[in-house]
Amino acid sequence: MSRAWATLQHADAVAKPGDLVIILDGIYRGDIILKSSGTPGHPITYRAENKRRAKIVGIGSGAGSAVIGLSGGYTVIQDLDVTGTDANGIILAYSGSIANHNQAIGNYVHGFVVPCNSDSGTAIESGAGDNYIGISHNDMIGNLVVNITPYGGCPGGHQASGLFAQTPYSVIADNIVINAGYGIQCWHAARNVAIVGNTLIDNLRSITVGAGDAPHGVINDYTLVQHNIIVHSKSLAIAETGKTGKHNRYIDNLIYGGNTTIDLNNELIARGTVNADPQFINNTGTATGNYSLQANSPARWDHVPVDALRAVIGADNVGHTTAVAIRPAAGIRADTASVRRGQSVILSWTTKNAVSAYLNGEPVPLAAP
Repeated sequence: MSRAWATLQHADAVAKPGDLVIILDGIYRGDIILKSSGTPGHPITYRAENKRRAKIVGIGSGAGSAVIGLSGGYTVIQDLDVTGTDANGIILAYSGSIANHNQAIGNYVHGFVVPCNSDSGTAIESGAGDNYIGISHNDMIGNLVVNITPYGGCPGGHQASGLFAQTPYSVIADNIVINAGYGIQCWHAARNVAIVGNTLIDNLRSITVGAGDAPHGVINDYTLVQHNIIVHSKSLAIAETGKTGKHNRYIDNLIYGGNTTIDLNNELIARGTVNADPQFINNTGTATGNYSLQANSPARWDHVPVDALRAVIGADNVGHTTAVAIRPAAGIRADTASVRRGQSVILSWTTKNAVSAYLNGEPVPLAAP
């Protein structure tokens, strides 16, 4: 009869490309560094047997500490519950120069009180390895991030981050971030990042795009910010800071309540921004809320697969970044098949993925399909 291994470290020592490591329900205490690597098309996946019922509790502290750190590449961390005393939850490139093409998918990362200093801390970050060299394509997809705050509130100091891209070609998609300092932040060597389909609630600043500090000389350009829902930002809703380029795109985002300001560099203009209630099924502002959208929500955009996002921001498309193509569609019908002169008729129309609609040259309200 086979028996479960006692530690993830043992699994890491024997795992090979393409292996799936199932983590049984329970509480696992201690920080974990995973060094093994998968290969393209054959990642090593560490996944909870039952979503978010395998809980990893970190015991470290101080700058750079992490509950889970990766130094190998092509590794997936999936469906875990991650918390603890560390400054960071999951770092996808903790050390070395080969920790690329890693992914954090579907994890619940919560309850971190990070240092009030320039290092601060994050729930999930792309990481930078030893010196940013060779680190890219680290993704954060479908995670729930809640209550990532700096010690003592850190007034005037460096705030915590929910999701943090420090290197190029990251996909940050379909995440929910509640009560973090900077909900989603790009800095250091970040560029060509896709920030798409995320929901950000009650954060200090919801989305920040920029580059600066080590490794120096990087301009954050060809980044796409699209189809995000931002609710009750305390500071700016979307902002560019530091070194940014002229090819970043801000398309079809919804901003509601709080500070709705969008502050961009290089005379860029956000297109198709919607200022309306997103109509969540149950917005509690906590991890227990239901942030799916009601049928008549103005933010029911088509879901964009990660592979499509990768194609938009990928190395082969540098210089040609565009918004993900979402085609508008409309229909119109009358309440009767024929009409006599002088008879009234009721016209009904639907619109999908449209920013505005016109009927006989006159603007009309958007109606859900």
